[in-house]
Amino acid sequence: MTYKIEFQPLSQTEEYKADGLAELEHIGMDDSIYIFNSMYGIRDQARVIKTTYNVLTEKYISIELGDPKTTLGSIINKSNNNTVTKDEVKDLINKNNKKDYPNTLPIVPVVTIDRAGFKTISLSWQYENKPYYFYEVYASQEQGFTPNTFDLIFKGQASTFLHEVECAQTWYYKVRAINTYGNATDFSKVVSATTTKISDAAEYFQEAAIESALIGSLNADVINAGKLKGTYIDARNITVPDGNGDITFSVSSDGKVRINEGAIQLDEEGIQIFHKSQNESLVGRTVMDEEGFRILDKDGNELADIGASGAHFANMTVDGRFNHYPSAQIIDRQQGWSKDYYVGKIATGDGSGRDEANKADSLQTVLRTLKENGCLFFNAIYINLEAGVRVREKIVLQDFYGTLLQINLGTDALLQVKEGSVIEDTRCRIYVTSSEYNEMNTLDSYNESGKLNTLGCVEIKDVAGLKLSHNSHVRFDGLRIRGNTTDSVGFRCADSNLLEVTNCDISKMDKIADGYNSSKILLANCQGNVNKLATLASGSIFSSSIQVPSYTETEPCEVYGSSAVVNSFDTYVKKDSQFEDTFSTDDNTNTLAIFGVSQQYTNYEGEGINEETSMLNLVGQGKFKEDYKYMHGYAVFINDTDDSMADYLKTLGSYNMYLRMTRADNNTTAPIPRVRFQLGNGEYTAYYKLDPLTSPLTGDGSGAQIIDYNATEDRKLPKDLADKIATYGVYSVEFLSDEVENYLLVDNIKLVIVGTSKGEESGDIGTDVKAIGRILANALNVRKTPGIDGEYAGLLVNGDTVEIVGVDSTTGWYKIKFEGDYAYITNKSEYVEIISGDPNGSTTVQKVEVLADNLNVRSGPGTSYNSIGVVSKGFIADIIETDSASGWHKISYNGEYGWISGNTTYVKVTTGTATVTNELYDGAKVASFAESYYTARNNYTSAKSWDNGFTYGDSTPCNTSASGTQGATNSIWEKSTSGNYWKMIDESTLMLLCLMGYSYTDSPYSSLVNFNNYRNNIMAKNSAYTGAIVPTNGSNLARTCAEIAQYFYNKGQTFEVKSDYSNLQKGDLLFYARKTSSGAYVYPTRWKYISTGAICIGQDSSGNAQIITAMSNPGEKHSDGWYVGLKKDLVKNQQPSTIVLAVRPSTKVTSSGGSSSGGTSGGTNTVVSDLRKTICDTAMKIVNMGTAHTAWYSQYWRTISLNNMVTIKGRSETVGGTTYSQPSWVQIGVTYGFDCSSLVGCCYEKAGMSYMKGLTCSMGTLQATAKQHGATFWRYADSGFTKAKPGDIIMFANTGYTVTTSNMATVRTHHTAIYMGNGYIAEASGYKKGIIYSKYNLSKQAFFIRLPELDKADSASSTGGTTVKEEYVNCFNEKGTIDGKNYIYKLHDARCTCYAATESNSSGRSGLGTHMGKTVAAQNIPYGTKIYIPGLKGQTWTNANGTKVTLDGIFTVTDSGIACFDFDIVAGSTSSACFSNYSNPQRFDVYILEWGTSTIQNYSFSDTYRIAYNNGVLSRYKSAFKNYISNGGVLINLLKFYNDDANIRSSTYWSILNS
Repeated sequence: MTYKIEFQPLSQTEEYKADGLAELEHIGMDDSIYIFNSMYGIRDQARVIKTTYNVLTEKYISIELGDPKTTLGSIINKSNNNTVTKDEVKDLINKNNKKDYPNTLPIVPVVTIDRAGFKTISLSWQYENKPYYFYEVYASQEQGFTPNTFDLIFKGQASTFLHEVECAQTWYYKVRAINTYGNATDFSKVVSATTTKISDAAEYFQEAAIESALIGSLNADVINAGKLKGTYIDARNITVPDGNGDITFSVSSDGKVRINEGAIQLDEEGIQIFHKSQNESLVGRTVMDEEGFRILDKDGNELADIGASGAHFANMTVDGRFNHYPSAQIIDRQQGWSKDYYVGKIATGDGSGRDEANKADSLQTVLRTLKENGCLFFNAIYINLEAGVRVREKIVLQDFYGTLLQINLGTDALLQVKEGSVIEDTRCRIYVTSSEYNEMNTLDSYNESGKLNTLGCVEIKDVAGLKLSHNSHVRFDGLRIRGNTTDSVGFRCADSNLLEVTNCDISKMDKIADGYNSSKILLANCQGNVNKLATLASGSIFSSSIQVPSYTETEPCEVYGSSAVVNSFDTYVKKDSQFEDTFSTDDNTNTLAIFGVSQQYTNYEGEGINEETSMLNLVGQGKFKEDYKYMHGYAVFINDTDDSMADYLKTLGSYNMYLRMTRADNNTTAPIPRVRFQLGNGEYTAYYKLDPLTSPLTGDGSGAQIIDYNATEDRKLPKDLADKIATYGVYSVEFLSDEVENYLLVDNIKLVIVGTSKGEESGDIGTDVKAIGRILANALNVRKTPGIDGEYAGLLVNGDTVEIVGVDSTTGWYKIKFEGDYAYITNKSEYVEIISGDPNGSTTVQKVEVLADNLNVRSGPGTSYNSIGVVSKGFIADIIETDSASGWHKISYNGEYGWISGNTTYVKVTTGTATVTNELYDGAKVASFAESYYTARNNYTSAKSWDNGFTYGDSTPCNTSASGTQGATNSIWEKSTSGNYWKMIDESTLMLLCLMGYSYTDSPYSSLVNFNNYRNNIMAKNSAYTGAIVPTNGSNLARTCAEIAQYFYNKGQTFEVKSDYSNLQKGDLLFYARKTSSGAYVYPTRWKYISTGAICIGQDSSGNAQIITAMSNPGEKHSDGWYVGLKKDLVKNQQPSTIVLAVRPSTKVTSSGGSSSGGTSGGTNTVVSDLRKTICDTAMKIVNMGTAHTAWYSQYWRTISLNNMVTIKGRSETVGGTTYSQPSWVQIGVTYGFDCSSLVGCCYEKAGMSYMKGLTCSMGTLQATAKQHGATFWRYADSGFTKAKPGDIIMFANTGYTVTTSNMATVRTHHTAIYMGNGYIAEASGYKKGIIYSKYNLSKQAFFIRLPELDKADSASSTGGTTVKEEYVNCFNEKGTIDGKNYIYKLHDARCTCYAATESNSSGRSGLGTHMGKTVAAQNIPYGTKIYIPGLKGQTWTNANGTKVTLDGIFTVTDSGIACFDFDIVAGSTSSACFSNYSNPQRFDVYILEWGTSTIQNYSFSDTYRIAYNNGVLSRYKSAFKNYISNGGVLINLLKFYNDDANIRSSTYWSILNS
C-alpha cells in the first residue's frame, strides 16, 4: 500500500518548543513512523529511507517509507500497541534533564573514518567524557549537504558509531556536540567513505571485496572489522580505548580484568567508585575489597567501614526524625557511658555533668552532653539536680529515642524553664519528678507534715506554656508547678502529645494545659488554684482523678470540636495550693555552660608529605616534621549553639569564655593554639593565640593551680573575641599553623562560658556604677521601670552622660542613676553609646604597666611623634589598641589619647578590671558658679572695697601678668569717673574660672588672699570640685574664647544646637563670631572668627534657654553710671545667628584622638575607616624606612610587594636620558627601593587590594586598573582637599596636559602619592628627596582616585563598623554624626551646581523662600528637607549688594529645576555674584539632617524632563546630564518618596539625553 503523507512537523510548533519536546519530534533517516488509517482500521509501521529537502524553504518535499527499524515507544519501554502521550514524554524528559550542569561546551569534534566495509562504515571522533555532553552524527549521500533533522543518525554519549548502509554507496558525515541546555558546537569538517562491492575478479589478489564467505580457518596479521560476532573468542590481550586514547577496559594475558570508566574503577584489588562534585573535584570514594565495604574522604581517611569484625561509622548524620541531633549514635554504647548525670550548685571537674566528680550547674549543659553522644538509648538515664539549685534557663529537649529519661529535682530545687523552652519529638518516657517525693505517700501527707515546699519546683516563664509536641509520654510527678502570671498557661500540648501531671501542687496560672491535634492530658491527685483545668481542641482528650486543683469557672474544661473529657465527675474534690515561695530572692546557680561540636576534621595543606597519624575526628595544627604538610583543623559547633548561647548569656551579670580541648598527641609541652572563629553571621574573626591558663577550670573546682600535666585544657578567649561570639553567635573554630613547634592534635573541643549570676529574679541589679553611657539620640525618655510601657520619669538629651549600674534581665534596658534615684533607659546602641566600662559588670582588659623610671607618651605609635607627656614607673593604663606594625600601645592620658612604647624593657602587659571613668563634669554646678558671679555683679561696700562688683575689661586674674593692687600696672581694677573701683571681667575669664571649679566666693575676685593664692598657679583647679577642666592652648591657659572653643572642639565635645535651643542644658558653652557694623568680623584672625562666649544656665519658667556672659554694654549700670560687665539673658535675644559652636564639656576622652599614621585624620571630625588606616599606616612605615635610611627612591629596583622586598643593586640609574646617583649612605643589596607607584601599590596591597601592586603612573596602568575596578575620579581644582580622605590616591598630570572631568583615567601622568589628611601626603618623591611625608600645595594638574573598597569601608565606619545598606545607588540608609550634627541619611558623591535667585522669604516653587548660601533646588525629596554639605562649611560668599554670608553648610530644599544636578545651590542674586562664589559644578557627600514635611509635592526627574521636552529644550541639557549620570546619579535613583523615576532609564527622555 502506498501513502501520500501530508504532515506538520511538531518540532517546529511553539507548544512543543516551550514544553521541551521538540527534540523528540524530529523525523530523520532510519526513524520509524506509525501510520494510522481510521477508515480501514489499519495500523502500520515504516522506516524513513529517503528524504527530499528544500534548503531554501527549510521544508521537506517528500519522504519515502520502507522497512521498520525502531520505534519511539521502545525508547521509553512502551508496547508498540500503546500510544505515547505528550505529557508522558514530557515527564520523562523532566526526570532526566539535569539542568544543574554547567553551561559549557567541548571542542569541535575531529572525525575519522576508521573503516569502510561492504555495508558498514565505522567512524570515530574526539570525545570528552562528561555526563552533560552528547554527540550528534549527521549523514547524507549528498556532497556539501547542510545537516537537518532528517540527516541525524545518532545522538548519545559515545566516541564511535557503526553506520549500516548498502554496498557501493558514498556517504558524507558531520559531527557536533550539544549540552543539556541545548547549546551546540560548530559542526566538524565533513568526512566521507564508500562501501565496496566486487566488480572485477582481478582485484582478488590485491584487494578483495566479498559479500559473504565461508572460511574454515582464517589466519591474518590484522583484521579490521566493523562488527565481530562469535560463540567463543579466545583472546590474550584486549584493550578498549576511548576517543582520547585512555584505556577504559582491558583483559591482560594473565586473565586480569580492569575497568576504568568514569567514576568506576575495577581491578584485582577490588571495586572503587569515585565521587566527584560538579566541578570534577574529588569528594570521596566508596571501596569494596578484601577488607570489606569502606567509605573514604578525599584524602583517604575512613568515614565508615563494614567488615567481618563489625561496622564503624565515624560520624553519621541521619535525615528525618533525628532532625535536631547531628549524631544518631547510641548513647549507652559509648565508651565511659554512665546512667547518672548531675547538676549541682557549683560546677566541678569539667562541668559536663557526666558524673559526681564532674557536675554541671546547668540542665541544658547535661542535655548537650547527651546530645553529643547520640540520641538512642536502651538503658534508663537519670539527671539529678542537687538540693537547693536555682537553674533558670531555656530548656530544649528533642529527639530522644529509648526507654526512660528521668529528671530528678532535689530538695527545694528550682528548675525555671524560660520562654521558648520545648520538649518535642521524643519516643521515650520523659519523667520530671522530685527526689523528695515518695510515691507511697499522698500529697495530703506532705501538706500535713509541712514538707510540701521542700519538693522541687518547675516554674514556667512562657505565658503560652511549656511547649510539648509529638512526645510519646511526658510526666510531671510530685512537684510544685508554678506559672508566670495568673493569665498564663502551664503546658501547651500538640501533635499527639501524651502529658501526665500527677501529685503536683499547681499555682499562678490560668489553666494547666492546652491540648491540640489529638493530644492526651491526664491529671491525677493534684491540688492548686487555676481558673480552669484545660482547653481541648482538634480531637484532644482529657481525663482526671476526682481530686483536682480548685478552679473558678463553671466548667473545668473548654472543649471544642471532636475533643472530649473522657471521665467527668458530677462533683470534683477541689484542693487549694499550699505553695510558699522559697526561691525567688535567690540568685541563679547556673553560671557555667558548655557548648559542644558536631564535627571535627583536619585538612593537610601546603607542600610536603602527609603525616601518617590517623586524623579521623581529630583537629590538628602545625607540622609533624619539617618536610611534612601542615595541618588546618576545623570543629563545627552544634547547630543550636547560637540560640542557646544567646539565651544563656542573658542570665549572666558578667562572663568569660574558654575553648576546651583534650590533647590527642603524645607531646606534654604546651604549644599555643592559633585559632579563629566563624561567627553566626558568616564573618570570620582574626586569628588569636590562646595562652595556657595558670589555673585551668579543669580539676576539682576549687580554683587551685593544677601543677600536674592534664590532657584537657581550657584556653581563655580574649574579651573582644568573646564579645564578638556573644553578639553574633558561633558556627565553627579553625586551628592553623605551618610551624613544627606549633604541632598540636586535640579532640573533644567545646566552648565553655563561665559567668556570674545576675540575680534576675530578685531584681537586685545593684547600685555600683558599672559603665558610663552617652546619649546619642536628640531626646531620650527615662522611665521608672524597664520597657517602653514603663512610667515616664524624665528626659535626657543628646550629649548627656549617665552612670549605668546594671542591665535588666528581661528587657536589656540599662538601670541608671537619675535625679537622686534610679531609673531605666533603652540599651539600643543607636541611642546610647557605652564610653567606659561594661554595663553587665566588670570587664577584664589588657593593661600596660610602666617599668622604666620615666617614659614618654607620644601622639602616635613611634618615636617620630611628639611627646605629649611623661609617665613614671608604676603607671598603669588600659590598653585601647596595639599598633600591629610598631607594637606601641594606645592609652587614655590626661583627657586625650596617647601612645607608649611596647618594648618589654620599658613596659609589661597585664590583665585586670577595666577602668570605669565616671563623668565628673557637673554642668549644673558650673551654671551655679556662673550665677554666683552674676549675683555679685552689683556688690558695693566702699569705693575701694574688695567686695565691689564687676565691670567689663580684659585685665583679669587669668592674664599672664595681673595685679590685685588698685591703680597699679596690669591691675584687675578699673576706676570709674566717680572714684569707685570695679573688678574687670571678660567672657573667657568667666568661663575659665567656672570650668576650673571656682564659685565667686572661692575665686581670685573675692579677696586679696584668694587672688594671691590663685596667682601662684593660674592653671590650678579648685580641689573642692572634682569635675574641674582647665582648657589649654599648648602649655598655656586658653586665654580667649576662640582658644577655649578650639580646645573642646579638638576633643570632639561639640554638638548641634536645635533651632529652638531646647537641647541646651546647664553648663553648656556657646561661642559666637560677631561682626562690626561694617560687616567685618570683630576678630578676623581668631579661630572660626570667635569673638565671645557664654555659659548656659538652663531654662526659665517658660522653657526658654538662658545664658550668662560678660560684655562691655550689658544694659545695666552701677549707681555711678559704670556698666556692670555681666549679662543674663535668653539665648534667642543675644544674636543667636552668630553662634558658630556649641560645647558640652566632659572630663572623659571623647575625640578620636591622635591617628596612628601621623596625620591621617582628614580633619578633626573625619571618620577614618580601618582600611584607610591600614593604607596610611603602611605609607608611614615606608616613610619611616626612608627616614631611617633603610629605604630610598629607585625606579630600577622598586619593591612592588612588602612580602618580597627588593634591594637597590646599583649606585646609579639612568632614566629618560638622565643619570641619577644614589646617596652615599645607600648600601647596595641592603637598602630597599621604592618609586612613587610601587609605594602606592604596597599600601593598597596591605589593605587587601593587591590588584593595585606592580602598576605605574607614567605608563597609565595605575589609572586604568583603578578605572576597571570602579574607582571614582575627581579634580583637585574642583574641590581642593574637601572631598579627599586619608588613604585616597593623588595623581599628578604631566605639564602641558589639561585635566578634565572626563579624561582622568587616561591623561598622561608622571607621579602619584598617598593622601594622609590635613593637606599632607606620603610619597616616594625622587632620587633627591627620597621617601617623604610633607605638607603639599597641589595645583590644577592634580586629581584624586578613590577605589570602591574605601567607599564601602567609610560607610561601615560611619556607623560603628556595621555595613550600611545602600538603599538605592549612591543613597545610603545610614544614621550617624558628622561635625556634631546628627544625620539620618547619606547621599554619596552628589552633583552640586549653583543658580541665581533673589533674596525672598516666599520665592521658590515651595514658597519657602530662596536665600544665598541657605537654600537649594532639588528633585525627588520633599520641600523643607534640611541637608548638610561639610565641603562648603566655613566659606564666605558675597552677594551682588555686598552682603556677606559665612556658610554653616546647612541648606533647605525650597525649589526645583531642570534636573541635571542633585542640588542646585542659591549662590547669589545675580549670575556674576553666583559664579564668583561657587565653582560650578562640584561633587560632595551630602547628609540629610531631617526630611521635609511640605504639603507641596516636589517634582520628580521625569517631571522636569517632561517640562523641558514639551518646551523643546531637552537636548540642550545633554552635556550636563551625561556629567550628572557619570557616577550613576544620586537623587535620580532615590524612590523613597516618589516612584515616578522607576522606569526612567527606558524612557524617551533618557534616549534623547544619551543620544
